[in-house]
Amino acid sequence: MSYYLAKVLSLPFDEAVTRVVEALKAEDFSILTEIDVSSTLKNKIGVDYPAYKILGPLGSAHHKNLVDMIVTKREAAGLTQAQLAEKLGECQSFVARLESGQRRIDVIEFLGSASILGFDPAKAIRSIQRKS
Repeated sequence: MSYYLAKVLSLPFDEAVTRVVEALKAEDFSILTEIDVSSTLKNKIGVDYPAYKILGPLGSAHHKNLVDMIVTKREAAGLTQAQLAEKLGECQSFVARLESGQRRIDVIEFLGSASILGFDPAKAIRSIQRKS
């Protein structure tokens, strides 16, 4: 059983990575994380491994604008991530993952955040749409 997607390309590795990144950018994604597995294994445990990278794409401009708005509203309310998390009934890492773009916020969480941080969710969505 496979838990991944694979595609064999007739390209040099670095060119394939460049093309993947360009294709993601064309779809309005950016790269949040890039892990060079080969170098990491070599540096940490001295193992030679074929060229292998893990790319972690970050969502669209809309998603980035949403994250930026939530961070701005939280800071304007004078709350730390831990304090917002407590009010949401979550742990601090939940808010950290939202704010870093590693996790998307669902509608219920967005409405709860809006209530806690004192902003109109409908106005916030319209503002995000205009920026993107």
